[in-house]
Amino acid sequence: MAEVVVEQGPGIGTVVDNPLKPKWGPGRVVGTKGKNIWVIFRDHPGREAKLMAPGGLRPAVSQHDPILDNLPEPKMEKGRPVLPAERNLFGETVRLFLMRYPEGFVDAKYLGTGKVGERASKWAAHERFQEGLGEGELRRLVDAGEVKTAVTRVVKVIGTINLLSRIERGGFVEALKNEEAAQPFLSALADVVEAPEAGKATFSVLLDSVASLTVADQTSPVATWPVATILPFLARPDAHVLLKPTVAQKAAQGLSFDLKYDPSPNWTTYERCVLLASIYQQKLVELDQNNLVPRDLIDVQAFIWNTSSNWRKTTTRVSARKKKKVVVKEL
Repeated sequence: MAEVVVEQGPGIGTVVDNPLKPKWGPGRVVGTKGKNIWVIFRDHPGREAKLMAPGGLRPAVSQHDPILDNLPEPKMEKGRPVLPAERNLFGETVRLFLMRYPEGFVDAKYLGTGKVGERASKWAAHERFQEGLGEGELRRLVDAGEVKTAVTRVVKVIGTINLLSRIERGGFVEALKNEEAAQPFLSALADVVEAPEAGKATFSVLLDSVASLTVADQTSPVATWPVATILPFLARPDAHVLLKPTVAQKAAQGLSFDLKYDPSPNWTTYERCVLLASIYQQKLVELDQNNLVPRDLIDVQAFIWNTSSNWRKTTTRVSARKKKKVVVKEL
């Protein structure tokens, strides 16, 4: 049977394959020019769309791809559609992570000790939450009206890790001293922790309760993204992420992912952040490289955040001097 090709230009949004360039992966049509089409291919580096004759392309078997489905809207530069920023393809993201942590998620530097490193401190805070508030204990305390005890344990959890700025932590702790405001927050947190996955119904209530936390005479808001997301993340790193605005935006930009970011904590942005983590969690699982199989979203988020770091220039120079070679499976 003759191979079916695109005889006429497919519409914008269509996913196509280039049989002559299989390593480019699928591409999404983002515009037209005369009889030709502009295509951004998933695995071809660069910001710019490629101008292609439609006759050499064929419709992809699947019209959905997690990377292509979540690209930001291209803009026109010099008559050509381009992505807003240079992007790191998945293979490059893996290489960057292994340049920093050669042993991947089991690298001693990655694991760290105390407050140094990426994983140990976060997992220790998770264990602290489990010890004082896990296994239904948070719900029991809330239902029993033991708000002060629950707040004391929450403060101990966030005090063991430096994920909040000094101002954020101080404001959060001070706001929780108001039991009338703390009670609905703790109840909403219990709902989020007990839910099987991140969901709008429970998380939106939590965000509303965080927005109600205030501190007299404090000009900076208590309801920041880190404050709103730190406890779900530490309690359930299997289902929740920590959203730090600058890092999250840089990482999403570097991966060409439309985060739909809003500085005010909201479900839409958070859902997008969770989706970003789930996409790269699945890609790491499919990569099936032992030292890069994520245990949870602590690992996945560290992998994603690494794309926003400023360490790479130094690391690249050191790696060049030592002539180290990073081995990565064919992607």
